[in-house]
Amino acid sequence: YAQDVLGFSPIEAGLAITPVTIPLLVLAPISGRVYDRIGARLPVAAGCALTAVGLFAGALVLVELDYWYLVPAYFVLGVGLAFIMTPATTDGMNASPPELRGEASGLLQTLRQVGGSFGIAVMTGIVVSLNHSNLDENLRAEGIRGAKAERLEGFLAEAQQGGSTQRFRSVPARERDEVTAAAKDAYASSLRVGWLVLAGVMALAAAIAAAVLRRIDYASQTRAP
Repeated sequence: YAQDVLGFSPIEAGLAITPVTIPLLVLAPISGRVYDRIGARLPVAAGCALTAVGLFAGALVLVELDYWYLVPAYFVLGVGLAFIMTPATTDGMNASPPELRGEASGLLQTLRQVGGSFGIAVMTGIVVSLNHSNLDENLRAEGIRGAKAERLEGFLAEAQQGGSTQRFRSVPARERDEVTAAAKDAYASSLRVGWLVLAGVMALAAAIAAAVLRRIDYASQTRAP
């Protein structure tokens, strides 16, 4: 999205996520101290809820094709993640008997990697499945249909995937601009659906965290209320 839709360079695209990483880095130690005082339930539930809010807010502005609209959503997303990661990891380790801490650490890392891979797969499936139909709809709105639309889509895909841009540049400038604008809007609209799905998943995670998380202290074998 940052590179193909907003036109960022690879370095600019990397820097564009600093509104997520800065609050994550700053607040992660604070969230750890919050966990030490009150346990995992409240910070993890609140973090999941904030992440859902960030994703939902970002989804609403993706189609504006303006990075600065995304910055507040990115910031909220970073705050939410900070209050999920440290308390959840610490709670997972503390809930394990000392003799099983090694296995618990490996299991936590495995679940994190599997969850991330599954999330990426779901997002990719949603975006890919919607993008083509959205692009066809946008091109029809511009009066471009049938074989001509397929030909232009092929030229554009070839150019975006690092192939030759010669065939796409051979298209009349007006049609080239129309196809490019239609493709950007189609991708942003598809990505918006993916973000909304993830926002729903995080809202569900917030409810689950609030309902089931408890602080378990195996040192004293007590469960905090």
